Amino acid sequence: MHYAASPYRTVLSAVIYGALGQADREALMAAYVNYLLDGAAVAEQPAAVRPHLDVSPNPVKVGGVLRLISPSPGTAALYDAFGRRRAEQEITGNTDWRLDRLPAGSYVLRLSGPAGVLSRPVVVCR
Repeated sequence: MHYAASPYRTVLSAVIYGALGQADREALMAAYVNYLLDGAAVAEQPAAVRPHLDVSPNPVKVGGVLRLISPSPGTAALYDAFGRRRAEQEITGNTDWRLDRLPAGSYVLRLSGPAGVLSRPVVVCR
């Protein structure tokens, strides 16, 4: 039976530990402390790039330029209130996106890339 990632693992460990005699408990704790102090070093992993997106100006005028700032590349898409994709743009770092053929309205900007997916509301006005 597999007990990983469950409350039963903790209960099972407590039962086994409780069943040991005092000398066995001390030996078990000493072995555990030695393992923690002398165990194999764990290499520090760099923090993953979290998805981040700055959108300005918001609201933007019809035919205006929307500036997208993201630390990672990806695909930005604008969806209307009905969920239809109205525009799409590849972005890398700072990208200026001219919204020529987009009518006034409320949209959802969705950025998809290796760092994840983000959504931001965007308003296009006259």
